[in-house]
Amino acid sequence: MEIRFGTSDLARICNCGASIDRRWGTLVGAAIRERLCLLAGTPTLELLSEFSGLLMEPLNLDKQGHFAIAVVSDCSLLVRPDHEPIPLLRNRVLDCTKVKRLVIEEVQGHGR
Repeated sequence: MEIRFGTSDLARICNCGASIDRRWGTLVGAAIRERLCLLAGTPTLELLSEFSGLLMEPLNLDKQGHFAIAVVSDCSLLVRPDHEPIPLLRNRVLDCTKVKRLVIEEVQGHGR
């Protein structure tokens, strides 16, 4: 998938392994880098479900349309589809087969 970041600061940090490690620590940083590589190397959001242990939870209320993708126990990536309009199925559920671009809005949890 194509990945972009919600802010220039987040892009600057996440595009440099050393910056990731400084911000979130070596162990969590390695997990974040692994997750970013996985996202970039997966063609569609639907295919992420094929990876065991990958938890992707839809969010509600003020973060509707966003997903939390687990990194480690108390750390996740807050992402949203980068499509206009958002691809939906007839029942108004996200069509994950058509989501090929994501915006990473923030890294939540560990060290925040």
